[in-house]
Amino acid sequence: MIYSALLLAVLVLGAPYWLVRMATSGRYRAGLLGRLGLVPEGLKEAAAGRELIWVHAVSVGEVLAAVQLIRELKVTLPGWVIAVSTTTETGQRLAKERLAGFSLCCAAVSASAAAEDAGADGERTLASSN
Repeated sequence: MIYSALLLAVLVLGAPYWLVRMATSGRYRAGLLGRLGLVPEGLKEAAAGRELIWVHAVSVGEVLAAVQLIRELKVTLPGWVIAVSTTTETGQRLAKERLAGFSLCCAAVSASAAAEDAGADGERTLASSN
């Protein structure tokens, strides 16, 4: 609860700065909806009625570290949907290169809320940073 309140305060106070940065550089526009917690419709449709594993790899290094795990999960759990989210543009680019065929999206501000929105019930969470 405290985390959510602090997050909201930071978002409200930081919004003017980030809006100016987005308007002037364009760098932060890509994946903005995902960062705000909106799950792509394609992922929602793919996950509907199926088990879902969401792997969040913040940056390039984490994408590189997670690639083999994600591929092994796909082989071990063939009926499951495996979603991969990243925070950085370079991490997203690398994930698209190395993990073609997986559901990819930008990271949500609150990954647990986005996972619930995608259809995950949270009862079998193996690890979470939230």
